Amino acid sequence: MHPASGKGAVRVVEHPEHRAITSAFERVEAGFLEHHAGQLSQLGVVVGDEHELRMLRRGRADVVISTGGLGPTADDLTREAVAKAVGRRLVLDPDALDHIRALFARRKRTLPAKNERQALFPEGSRVVPNPHGTAPGIAAKVGRASVYVMPGVPREMRQMFAEQIAPEIPA
Repeated sequence: MHPASGKGAVRVVEHPEHRAITSAFERVEAGFLEHHAGQLSQLGVVVGDEHELRMLRRGRADVVISTGGLGPTADDLTREAVAKAVGRRLVLDPDALDHIRALFARRKRTLPAKNERQALFPEGSRVVPNPHGTAPGIAAKVGRASVYVMPGVPREMRQMFAEQIAPEIPA
C-alpha cells in the first residue's frame, strides 16, 4: 500500500491475445481479493505495453501484476518494457541462466540460444524464481508501484503468484 493513499491498486497487464492468461489470473485473484477487500482502489485487465508501464510513473497504481511476455521469442517484450519503464538496461542474471540450463538438462534437451534471453532482467530488479518453467518472474519498482511480472503459462503463473507474490503485497 502506498503510505500516502492508504489504497492499493492492482492492474493485471497482459498481451491482448492471451485471454487464457486473464482467465487463469481471474481465478487466482478471487482468493487474493478476499484478503484485500476494501484496500484496493482498482483492479482490472489492461493491454500490456511499454506505454502502460510508463504510466505507472504518474502514480496511478501501487501494485502492478503482469502476466506473459517473458518467453524466448521476439514477441515476448515484457522484460524490455519493464526495463524502459524503470530506465535501466537489461543485464544477465547468472543464477537464472543456470536454472534455465539445469531445467533443459533435466529434460535431456539442448538449451537453444534464444532461451538465454529469459535470464535477462532490468538492472536493479529482483528475480522471482520459477521452479516449474524456464521463465523466471521479475519484481521491480516503477515510480511508487511494485511491479511483479509472471510467466503466462497458467500453472506457473498461479503458483508463482500464490507462493511468492501475493505474500509480499500488504494485507
